[in-house]
Amino acid sequence: MPFALEEIEAAEDFDIIWPVHFQAFRNSYNSYSKFFNPVHTTLDVAIETSKARHIHMWKTSPALHWVKVTETGTGRIVWAA
Repeated sequence: MPFALEEIEAAEDFDIIWPVHFQAFRNSYNSYSKFFNPVHTTLDVAIETSKARHIHMWKTSPALHWVKVTETGTGRIVWAA
């Protein structure tokens, strides 16, 4: 199964990436992440709020780039940074 590295160009990719990214920095306890991504209501709302904030930064900063690795056979995102 070959993989492809690409720059992220569509905000919709964050729908797949962000829940995993958010949870990865929640467990084990990470005070830095809790400061920047607090959960004040529900986990789903916190993920959506954090995702929207990061998409905004990504779209408005010319210095900010995200990349993804996809499985070429399925197009499934398997990694992002």
